[in-house]
Amino acid sequence: MRKRLFAVFLVIFGLCIMGTGCGNNEKEATTETTAATEEKTKKEENVKTATLFIGKKGDYGRYYYNYKGTLTPRKLMKGIEKTTGWNLTLNKRVTKRADGYIICFSKKSVLYTGQKNEESDEFYIPYKEYFYQSVLDSIRQTIRYNLKKDGETMNIYYWGKEDTPLNISELHLTIPMNQPYKGLGDFKSTQVKKTDTSVIYDVEGVFLGMKDEETVRMKVRGEEQSYRVTYPKLLPIFKAGNSGQTMKIQITEDMATGEKLVTKIY
Repeated sequence: MRKRLFAVFLVIFGLCIMGTGCGNNEKEATTETTAATEEKTKKEENVKTATLFIGKKGDYGRYYYNYKGTLTPRKLMKGIEKTTGWNLTLNKRVTKRADGYIICFSKKSVLYTGQKNEESDEFYIPYKEYFYQSVLDSIRQTIRYNLKKDGETMNIYYWGKEDTPLNISELHLTIPMNQPYKGLGDFKSTQVKKTDTSVIYDVEGVFLGMKDEETVRMKVRGEEQSYRVTYPKLLPIFKAGNSGQTMKIQITEDMATGEKLVTKIY
């Protein structure tokens, strides 16, 4: 009788141990599943979305770009690059300055090579001027929208290769290094001459008046521009000019400083 009771006891004890073991396995499996879920959720939480503006001022399309970590101008440009296919290679890192950022393009970028998109591509732009305007406007608007804080000034300065003024040869246009980008409405003209230090071209716009004794104000393609006048024979013509009249002038721009001088009135 005792032997039978002892045998029954052993069977029950064994079943209890097995039950406890299964419970532990289930608990461990549940813990592993929970940890994996938490890790996946954590990774998903680390992925953020930035808004990209692609197009030109007044006609942007909105696109979205996922990123991790801290959002920077370079990450935003990478987003534009991947979305559009534009090569936005830089000559060096984006430089932070008190009022914004300096973006220095490489000679491999589309600002030097021109458009490479096929005509069937969504982001192909048939007109050269609109293409370059779209590239520069898109970068500026995207950075300002995502990184500008309320009440903060956010200017974008575009530089060319090897810390030189950005020259868009297809448009015969140079963007001064010391002037924040506001649009390609600055110049639209045929280049007359280029030297080692300056570019000479024609500008047609609306005369607005004198800014000071040696500076004239003109509206060129929707943007107000200022040009210095140092030639004694030209100053009286501007001072006697009527605001609102259309004028065609010749500009000599210093490629190092970006200073623009009126050297002829047509």
